[in-house]
Amino acid sequence: MNLPMNPTQYFEAKALASYIRDPASVRTWPGMGMRGFSEAAIPDAELSDLIAYLAYMSKRTDKR
Repeated sequence: MNLPMNPTQYFEAKALASYIRDPASVRTWPGMGMRGFSEAAIPDAELSDLIAYLAYMSKRTDKR
């Protein structure tokens, strides 16, 4: 999910949450196969935590 960029670098948190819930609500592409994650699969609090984690990871650099 970090390639070519971390999604928090081009989505605001609210848009990223919408994309995770229902990708087609944000954008579509030919052969689109990505399905969204319902609140039953990822509760709202966990979705917020996931987005915060992605934002944190976007600031880290890989020094390998």
